[in-house]
Order: sequence, then C-alpha cells, then structure tokens
Amino acid sequence: MSQFTPFVLCIILAGALAQSPFRIMTVTVPRPEVTANIGSDVKLPCSYSIPAAGSGLKPTINWYKGDDGIATATKIFSLSYHGPVQVPEAYGEFVGRVSLENPAADATLKLTGARTSDQGRYWCAVFDSDEHNQLGMDSKSVLLTVIDPNVPQDQGTGRPGHVELHVPAQRQVFQGEDVLLPCECDDCHWTSHKTWFSVSFDNTWAATREVIATVGLCGGHQCHGGNAHVAPAFQDRFAVSTGGLKISATKRLDTRRYWCQVEDMTMNSRGSGVDAQSVALAVVPSIPESHCTGKPAGVYQHPDDCAKFYTCAEGGVQYDGVNTCPDGLYYDQALGYCEWASLVTCL
Repeated sequence: MSQFTPFVLCIILAGALAQSPFRIMTVTVPRPEVTANIGSDVKLPCSYSIPAAGSGLKPTINWYKGDDGIATATKIFSLSYHGPVQVPEAYGEFVGRVSLENPAADATLKLTGARTSDQGRYWCAVFDSDEHNQLGMDSKSVLLTVIDPNVPQDQGTGRPGHVELHVPAQRQVFQGEDVLLPCECDDCHWTSHKTWFSVSFDNTWAATREVIATVGLCGGHQCHGGNAHVAPAFQDRFAVSTGGLKISATKRLDTRRYWCQVEDMTMNSRGSGVDAQSVALAVVPSIPESHCTGKPAGVYQHPDDCAKFYTCAEGGVQYDGVNTCPDGLYYDQALGYCEWASLVTCL
C-alpha cells in the first residue's frame, strides 16, 4: 500500500462528512378550507419547499381525495416526469376537469365545473425525486365545500366547522436527547381520536402505514384525560398523550417522518372531521458536550479510542458525531488525517 493511501482515505471520508446528511422537503397549504359555488371553477392551493435536486429531476406531484383520512384516499391526479417530459394524468370522474395551475412554481390544483360530489377533503402530496425515503415526501390537506347558490344557507349557524391540525414541519435533535412532537387540533371535540403513524416512500399510504400510537381524547363528556396506547414495537422509548408523541433517548433509526391524524366523530359533513399532518424528525449524532467545551473549531482525536475522531464547531458545539478511521489507521491530530497506527501518538 502506498504511503499516501491513508491520507487519501481520510480526505474521502472528510468530504463525505462535510455534506448534509438529510434532505427534507415540506408541503404547505396557505388556505386549508376553500368554498365554491356549483358549476364554478376553483383552485385548491398548495406549495412546496424542496432542496435543489442534484440529478436535475423534478418532483412528482399527486392529488388525492379522501374524507376518511390520508391512508385510504384515492388518487385523482398525478404529475410525473420522464426526464424533461411532463406526464399529467387524471383519474375517474376528474378526467378532463383537473390540472396544475402552474406546475413550474407550485402544486395548486385547478378544478373546473365544481359538483356537489366534489365536496370533501383533498390531499396534496409531493415526492422528492432525489430522496426516496420518508423525509422525501410530504402532504397537506384542503377541505372543499361546494354550495348551491339557489339553496338558502343557514344564516344562524353558518356552515359546520372543521378540524385543523398544527404540527411543526421539522424537528432536529442530538442523538440521546428526548423530543416531543406536538400535534394540536383546532375545533376538536371529546369524540376526537388521534393516530400517530409512519409510511414508506410511496404514492399510496394504506399498504405501507405503520401505526405507532393512538390516543382517544375522551370516553365521554366528563373527561380528565385520554386513553393512550403505544404499539408493542415502540413501547420501550415512545409515549403518547393529547399533547403529542414523546420519544426518549432518541436514536439514529428514529429519523423519519411522523404523521399525526385526527378523526372527530362530532363533525358529520364530508371530510370536515379528519385531518393529518407530518413532522420530519432528524436525529443528529453527538458525543458528550465536554469533549468540545473550551476548544476552538477543528477535528480532534477521541480521548477513548485513537482510531476515532470528532469535529467541534465554533462555540464548543460538536456537530457530526464520532467517526472512525479505516481499519489499521489512527487519527493523527497533529497532521489532521488518518495515518498508520504505528505512526500515531495517542493523546
């Protein structure tokens, strides 16, 4: 082996570490409820934020309709790409009636000739073509109400209300820390039921959904707590309450997108009692803060193992975990790279 090989190996390793480990995209719906008259055209607003694709591929944009939740929603429109070729496709009764208003800018869906049967909850879903995992897809919902202008509306109570969830788009924690993923619901009643789940990177949800936890807010009008249940596979470190999902002593494998769905049986109009949103959790590897306290930014040999090293940022914060040199090499702090073990002094 050449004497320069260890240096080259370390340069390659350092270059890989310098890149961000996560690409996280998010979908946003500026107006969660839209109203249209029968026969009119209507726009269901949806936008997304996605890191620049290294491959140059554009994302896939799907729209679904489902009053019982995202897991059982039916696809009504899809925009995919085969290289630079755009392939839009509508399905069922929406053929010839739906299109993206400006696909180069956002995912807003235009629906022509609104019908009574169109009323309900729609789901805007975007899939990152460069990140085929749970962090590379997201969805938000829009509730469409279709009104017949010839039928007098109830001026006393107005249209029935609807539930709306508030979930943070992203959370990042250091490995080993506890984290609470909140899921707050507007206009939820005592009949509400929340489900936390995850799904694989796919344009369907039902077949890949894994339930993590459920919480029934109340069992009756007189209620001082909910009935919480965590699935057996998650019971060691997960807990659920009306306030959200708590994960104790986070691990790298906890990095995923967590969905919170609420079902409120009090709401009886189409889609008004169901909503679902997700939070993307990124668990970043870390070592005890004391290893970087008082040290300037730089890379350091690990005090417990010469073959390992870690990086400190400004302010004494460690940010990319503990890394290991290739077999047979130790990290030489003076030289700043991995070297043959016989040539390195362990500090």
